[in-house]
Amino acid sequence: CRKEEEKWFIFEDTRRFKADDRIIYRMTKDISQMKIEKVISENANDLSGFGLDKPEVEVNAKTPKKKYRVLIGTESPTGSGVYIRVDNDSRVILVNRDSVEGFLIKSVSDLRDRRIISLRNVSALEIEKGNIRISIIKRGNNWEVEGDKSIRVSGSRVQDLLEGIEGLEIEKFVDDNPSDLSPYGLDKPETRIVISDADKKKTLLFGKRENGKVYAKIADEKSVYLVGDEIISKIPSSKEGLSGAKEGPS
Repeated sequence: CRKEEEKWFIFEDTRRFKADDRIIYRMTKDISQMKIEKVISENANDLSGFGLDKPEVEVNAKTPKKKYRVLIGTESPTGSGVYIRVDNDSRVILVNRDSVEGFLIKSVSDLRDRRIISLRNVSALEIEKGNIRISIIKRGNNWEVEGDKSIRVSGSRVQDLLEGIEGLEIEKFVDDNPSDLSPYGLDKPETRIVISDADKKKTLLFGKRENGKVYAKIADEKSVYLVGDEIISKIPSSKEGLSGAKEGPS
C-alpha cells in the first residue's frame, strides 16, 4: 500500500486499487502502538520455533524519517500472543495478537475500498432504466424534471436515491479486467445513472440481477462488482416516481 495525495492505494503487479482508508489507518495505528508483552529471546539462533524463519507476514513500513521491517511469525502455544522480529533487532518479541491481527487475516480484497462511489455536491441526475429516460436538475434547494415542470419532485425521494447510491458497498470483486461484459449484463446495462457531482460526471451501470445481488460498474473503469440489488427499487421507473408516490417492484 502507498499513500498518494492523502489517499491510500494498493499496488498488485501493474494494477492499482483504491484502499479502504479506514482499514489502513487502523492497521498503521495498531502497529505503531504495538506493546511488547515479553522478550522471548535476546539472540535466537533458530527462528523456526517462532515461525520467523519463514514468517507468515512481512510488513515494510516507511515514514518520512525511517523505514521499518516487521516479521510476523506464529502464535505462542498458549495463545498469549504472536512472535515478531523488528528490523535487524536480534530479539524475538511476543506481542498482543490484536496488534498484528489486521496483517494476518487481510487479503488484497479485504483491504480494498468497498464503497463503489463517493458523492460531494450533486447538481443533476440522468437516469436510463429500460426505455425510460429521466433528467433532473437541482435549482437552489429544489429538484426539477428537466423540460417538465408539471412534476413536483420530492426532495426526500431524490435524497433517498443519492444516499442509496453513496451507501452502496461492494459485496464481491467479480473481475478487474473483464474481456466481455455480456455475462454480467453490462454490455447493454439495464440501468444507467449519470451523476453530475462537483463539476464532474460519474456514470454508474447496473446489469443482471441474481440471488439478491446486481452486477455494477463505473462506466470509465474496468472492474465489475456485485452489490445488493435493493438499490434498484430506489431508482424511479418514471418521472412520476420522483414525486414521492410509491412505485411497483422493479
